[in-house]
Amino acid sequence: MKVGAVLLAVALLLLVAWSLLRGSAPAAPTPIEHNAPAETGREPVQRTQASAGESGVDRERMAQPAAPASPVPTTGLAPTDPSRVTHAPIAEKLNALNASAHRMNVDEYELLAAAEVDGETAMQLYYYVKSCIGRPRHPDDLDARLSYWDAELGSEESVSALEAHDEVLSVLEQQFERCGGLATFDLVALAIDWLTRAAAADHLPAQIAFYNEVPALLATTRDRVFREPHYIDLHNVESERWLTRALRSGHPDAFDAMGRAVLDGVLYEPDPPLGLAYLRAGERARGSAASRVAGTVEELEATLDGASLRLADDMTDALCRRYGCGS
Repeated sequence: MKVGAVLLAVALLLLVAWSLLRGSAPAAPTPIEHNAPAETGREPVQRTQASAGESGVDRERMAQPAAPASPVPTTGLAPTDPSRVTHAPIAEKLNALNASAHRMNVDEYELLAAAEVDGETAMQLYYYVKSCIGRPRHPDDLDARLSYWDAELGSEESVSALEAHDEVLSVLEQQFERCGGLATFDLVALAIDWLTRAAAADHLPAQIAFYNEVPALLATTRDRVFREPHYIDLHNVESERWLTRALRSGHPDAFDAMGRAVLDGVLYEPDPPLGLAYLRAGERARGSAASRVAGTVEELEATLDGASLRLADDMTDALCRRYGCGS
């Protein structure tokens, strides 16, 4: 009997202690996670669930979207590096590099390519190689094109036709002079290599541009994707990597680019609330509504229900806390 009484007392004490422990910790809100693909090593975003009375969204479905999952607003890396924050439009920087690349010739390219290049130089070399795609790079190719235009325009006797003929021949010869030294290269593969090197060197414009540039490159070669489907995986994996890294800058164009990637269904399962959150974060970072590309934000705001809009607001706040949305 004494042993039984002791055991009963111990059990009662344990029960009281467990009750006290439960009472001291408030219940945590149920997170909704968008898990990143395993190879990226990124942390899941914690999307705080609204109370059952506030939301009619099927959060179990959102918690486990079809693979690959949506990108996450947290990388485990330090938020916003102030040295990289600049709100100058990325397009302006890319246009300047593209223009300078079009003034390069093959000797300048080879000189730069042989050195240890930084991200901006790698991006300039990318544009140079890209500009040579489809241009005459072999003497036989140049002769064939000159002969074609001789036949097309050389027989015309009007002044305008003769001027057009001379202009075309001059342009072809200039293109050959610029690009002839690349005759033995696969220019699509070479361009992607320079673009990747620029992004890996933390060149923000390259990181943001990668997602759109690679499909454009592949489209320059007929049936390239069907013959070499590994480029699809390369595009998806690398685009996610560079867009995610670009977010660390807090640059509005990085938010806009990720927002579009979330919405268009190429890299991720489309997630309109999360896409809207990225676009709104871009607006905050820019200090204006200039990120409303083609009315995307207005369209989302008009079509999402109240619970989804509140979720988007919460995620916008979370993105700006993580990455910074300007000063």
